Amino acid sequence: MNNFSTIANKLKTVLTQITQRKVHDKDLALVLGITPANLASMKRRNAIPYRAVLDFCVRHHINANTLLFNRPVNNTIYAKPMILRYSKKVT
Repeated sequence: MNNFSTIANKLKTVLTQITQRKVHDKDLALVLGITPANLASMKRRNAIPYRAVLDFCVRHHINANTLLFNRPVNNTIYAKPMILRYSKKVT
């Protein structure tokens, strides 16, 4: 599993692709819903805000495995969400 600095850099890469501009730590903190001071503290302590990262992945249709594990970030933007169809078995 990646450390939080690596995950933060991948999140910045994704946000840069979405917004087409340079993304700073304060922008990342805003998107994750935490304060910039809290983000800096989490980086120092290597504490990953899993809920915020997973919420980000859901909102932007990104596979969480690319952020949390050593997977490339490319081809994760605007991926079509998988829709499961449930069928009830009639007996």
